[in-house]
Amino acid sequence: MATRAGWAHGGKTYGWGVALRVVMVPVAARLLLLALGIHGLLASVLFVEASMPAAVNTVALASRYDVAEEWTSMVVAITTALSFVYLPLVIAISA
Repeated sequence: MATRAGWAHGGKTYGWGVALRVVMVPVAARLLLLALGIHGLLASVLFVEASMPAAVNTVALASRYDVAEEWTSMVVAITTALSFVYLPLVIAISA
């Protein structure tokens, strides 16, 4: 029997993982770049790279160590889908 995916699984909400990856990591990256005095093209490239969606290798690690595989998979899927909206914005503000 198929189940419908929601925004929570096993008491863990996907929203926290998505918010961390989409909002907090880029903000932290921007602050770190400013603190280190990195500017120009290098700063733009590093900022955009840090803002990319969660990588699939996190699912492989979760599977390997048998920790929150489904939750990690959903966070990767959601951040990848959202990246079509937020990455153009990130690229625009990084210039």
